[in-house]
Parts: sequence; structure tokens; C-alpha cells
Amino acid sequence: MPHTPLKPFIKHSKCLFLFLLSTTFALTLFAFQPTGYIDYPSVSEQLVETVQHSQRHAFDSLLKIVADAKFEVLKNQLYSDTRKKTFWLNVHNAYALYLLKKEPSILKNHNHFLSTKQITIAGMHFSLNEIEHGILRRSSYRITETVVIKQLRVLELDYRVHFGINFGAKDCPSLVPFREHKLNDQLKSLEKAYILSHTAIDSAKKEIKTSELFEWYETDFGGENGVRNLFEKNGLVQAKDWKISYEA
Repeated sequence: MPHTPLKPFIKHSKCLFLFLLSTTFALTLFAFQPTGYIDYPSVSEQLVETVQHSQRHAFDSLLKIVADAKFEVLKNQLYSDTRKKTFWLNVHNAYALYLLKKEPSILKNHNHFLSTKQITIAGMHFSLNEIEHGILRRSSYRITETVVIKQLRVLELDYRVHFGINFGAKDCPSLVPFREHKLNDQLKSLEKAYILSHTAIDSAKKEIKTSELFEWYETDFGGENGVRNLFEKNGLVQAKDWKISYEA
């Protein structure tokens, strides 16, 4: 009676053992995960990624997740300014890009585009202005402050959000998915890139020409001296003494 070769049997047994071991380990890990837990800052990253790659079905599914979120759950998850900035920058930018892809001409009516409450988060409707000014800037500029906005907004203004907000205009910073653990480095990088790409040096006039952004939100940057210090920090040593002019 022919007998079964031992080598293939041993090989098959090893594969089966490794499969069972990995499956057991995965099930063990799963057992320690909260049932039905959704990390909303992580979902917000995926919103940006899916809209960038025009993955409409996936994007719509993610929209439903944030729209159906329980307010108290969302608020509790956004327990730090880092998590708040990550979530709201991504939500703002993803929705802005989504709306522009859906209707490119919408940017022509700029004020309507920014002020219309067309973003659904946790069952409530927000405008791009409310997210930018009310939540990310802690400001009442162009919005009516509500109890909800006061509960969701950052505790301290970080001027660098200006280098992360994107609503489709040509002067806006680069669009990237913000990640909680990389947020500081991402904003630092975008700050430098924006300043260097939107600033010109006129040596003959001893003048620095830069974006109107720094004039519009001068108080966010710490006044004129704050703007000068910011430019110096990013390599424009002329900012200490030279005239600074702002242009569109």
C-alpha cells in the first residue's frame, strides 16, 4: 500500500497552523475593539482622499457616516485642538472640493458658496464660513455664533489654519488630507510653502509684496509685527525693516 509523502503533509500542516494562529490573533485584537466604534478624524482624512480621486460611491458613504454621527459622540471625540483642527480642516476642504466638482460655476457667487448651510455633520447643517471662522478661527466674522459652534470650536486660535483652508480659489494653499499625528508638521510645511510661493522681494524699492491674506487676517498673525516675525522665521530676513505691501 503506497504511503503519503511526509514532506507535503508537514508543509500543509505548517500553513494551516500559521493561518489558525494569525486568525486567532486577529480575532483577539478585534475582541478588544469597541463595538461599532468610528473615529471621526480618521473618517475626515478619507473624505479628502476619496474626493481627490473622484471615488464618488466611497465619498457618499463617508458623508453619511459624518452626517449620522451622534453630536455628543463627535464632541467627545474632538477632545483636543489637534483633533478638532484635523477633523474640521478635512471636512471643510473635502466638502468645498466636492461642491466645486459637482458645480464648477458655484465659485462665481463666492459669498453664497461660502455662507450657505449645505454641510451636514451630526444631523446639523453648517456653512463653509461657519467652519472656517466660527470653529477654526474662534471668530464671529461673517457668521452668527451659536451654542453648537461654541461647543465645537478650537480653544486657541492657530494662525496656521489659514495655510490649511482650501475652498478652490487659485490663491488657496495646497489640498492635503490632514492626519492627527502629523498635523503640526503638515501645517508647518504648508506655512513655509505658502509664504515663499506668495511673496516677492523688490530689492530696488526695499519692499516685500505678499498675499492679501496677511492683511485680511492680520490680527490672527499677531498684527504687523507678527507678520514680519512670521516672514523672518521662514527665511525672509528683509521683513524686519522693509515695507510690506499686500496684493491680490
